[in-house]
Amino acid sequence: MPVECERLQGFPDDWTLPDTELDDVEKIDTLRYTAIGNAVTVPVAEWLAKRIKGYLVKSRDSVLPKTQAEACEHVVAEALLQESGQRAAAIHQD
Repeated sequence: MPVECERLQGFPDDWTLPDTELDDVEKIDTLRYTAIGNAVTVPVAEWLAKRIKGYLVKSRDSVLPKTQAEACEHVVAEALLQESGQRAAAIHQD
């Protein structure tokens, strides 16, 4: 029954039932099974989205500076690294 498949996918009952009535019940069921089979399982998609969000928030908090002073230090450190890399490249070319 399509309703059981809808439940397994995390959809409400009769979610895939078309608004228009068709004469052939088997054709309706075939269309419903096709729609359910092509769908993404809602609980799994929600779980994945929450995990990805948690990872991104955790990564952002560990990478981004927490104060303006830390941000300035980060910019200065990046500039010094870039400048020292350019000097090293210039020395190596000579």
